[in-house]
Amino acid sequence: MNVGGGLNTTNGQGGNCSTTSGNITITAADGSTIQMQHAGTSCNTGPGTVGGAVNVVGYVITGGTGRFSNASGTGNVVEGAVNAAGGVTYIHFDGNIDLH
Repeated sequence: MNVGGGLNTTNGQGGNCSTTSGNITITAADGSTIQMQHAGTSCNTGPGTVGGAVNVVGYVITGGTGRFSNASGTGNVVEGAVNAAGGVTYIHFDGNIDLH
């Protein structure tokens, strides 16, 4: 997820929350892609920046290639960076994709 930061506020535990927006591209095994724009919030899960982060965003599908060339749709993404330094991230997408 490509994240651009915005307005910062406290998360109530000594860390920060900020608005976020940017682009998401998903590439399927056959090379087809889905492009999305997203906007939402990104919050540290504890004090400072050492406790990981959670991004909660809505997305709009803006295009695609290959089998997703006519894709459109919307949905939500929750991304939890449990151990960003170690590369452990969980991502959950839900929503709808229309291929017509």
